[in-house]
Amino acid sequence: MALCEKHGDCPFYQNKMMCSSDVFDKNKELYCKNTFEICARYKVSVQLGDHYIPIDMFPDETDRAESLIKVATGF
Repeated sequence: MALCEKHGDCPFYQNKMMCSSDVFDKNKELYCKNTFEICARYKVSVQLGDHYIPIDMFPDETDRAESLIKVATGF
């Protein structure tokens, strides 16, 4: 099981976002510890940089991530 390389700086992984512990636990298993490549926060970070990640973005907001990437890159 690979842990996301961004976990140390990620507000979601660090439990600094408002949501229930159930949401944190389920999403951490899926997005932070297993398939972090599909995480919305990870996608924005890799393609645009950490400063483009909205502070309130959750890992499962892939549509939002794709919209941000399209706007920022013009694609």
